[in-house]
This record gives sequence, structure tokens and C-alpha cells, in this order.
Amino acid sequence: MALISPTELNKIVSKGDERLFLFYGRDVGNMESTVKKLLKRLVQKEAQTLNFHPFDAKNMDIGEFADAVMALPMFANGVCAYISGFDANNLSPSDTDALKTILSDIPESTTVVICCDGEKVFKSKKALNTKNKSFSDFCAKIGIAVDFAYRRAGDMGKFIIAELNKSGVQISNYDAQYLANRCLSDTAVIENEIAKLSAYADGRAVTR
Repeated sequence: MALISPTELNKIVSKGDERLFLFYGRDVGNMESTVKKLLKRLVQKEAQTLNFHPFDAKNMDIGEFADAVMALPMFANGVCAYISGFDANNLSPSDTDALKTILSDIPESTTVVICCDGEKVFKSKKALNTKNKSFSDFCAKIGIAVDFAYRRAGDMGKFIIAELNKSGVQISNYDAQYLANRCLSDTAVIENEIAKLSAYADGRAVTR
């Protein structure tokens, strides 16, 4: 029951105890990649038709979401209800209260994953706007809230080195951090650069 960083998430997920995850942050590439991996882990591909219930926050019906959360697993270990594009500012007070009531009583066989709508939930460089901060605090009390802030150059440099190594390409820590800084540690941008470097280098070392 806490606000954590993405690096702490794997330990939490492996235990399988949490029923609610709220994801937000400016590093949308890292957030989207993490969400995909989590959803695959929660409901196996062959069971998703009956047990994975996606909702777009912009046109979500609270009643239908409640039904999905309370649904029993069908030929699977659990159910996942997933909300994308969430922004608490778009909810009426009554829908906010109804959503909180649903999230406060999630069955043991269901996991709810809520993914916020990028930049729209922030009021400044680091701080969430008032309604989304309140909702994040609520989720952190009863589940897990994860802030996908841009990674530091040192951490992103390690990610770049590891990803390039997968295709047999070497890069120094200094040059990896240089690339991280040039791309502002944006995961989506960096993954695109990694793909281009892997193809260009063809197993050779990458230097500035």
C-alpha cells in the first residue's frame, strides 16, 4: 500500500497480493511498456477474451466497470479490469465517489490497473493537479501507485547498455549517459534510437 518507483514494481507484482495499480508519469514509453508486461502476466493470452476487460476512461460507464470488477474468472486464475487514459478531472463528483467505492472492495480474484493520461494529469513539472493528486493518494492507501518519472542519466545509461548488448552492440557508460541526456531520458525516444543504432552498428561498438 504505497507510492513506489517503477524499479520497485517487479517485487510487488511477483508477490501477487495487490488488487489495485495506478500508473502515471511523464515517461509514457516506460509506463506503456510496463503496463503491457503486467497485463500479460495478470491474464494469459488465451484467457483474455473472457477475463480481460479494457475501458477507455473518456467514455467509460461506471456501472459496466463495476460489473467487470465483480466478474468471476472464466477458465483462468483471475480477472483484470483495465482503464486507459484516466484523468480524475473528467469525472463528476458522483462518478468519483462511485469509482472509489468500487476500488475499495475489489474481489481477491480481480486486479484493477489504471493508466493515467500522460501530461494532462500534471499541474507542474513534477506535481499532479489537485484532483489527480487526491485520487493517487487514495489509490496509494489501498493499493499501489507508481510514478513513471524520467529516469536519471545514470539509470537510463544502464538501460541503454543492456538493450544494445542484446543485439551484440557495445557502448561505453559515458556514451550511454550522453545519449540518455540528449534524449532527455524519454524511454520512447531512446528505444527508437536503440533500434537505429543496433541496425547501424551491426555488432560493432557504438561511439560518439
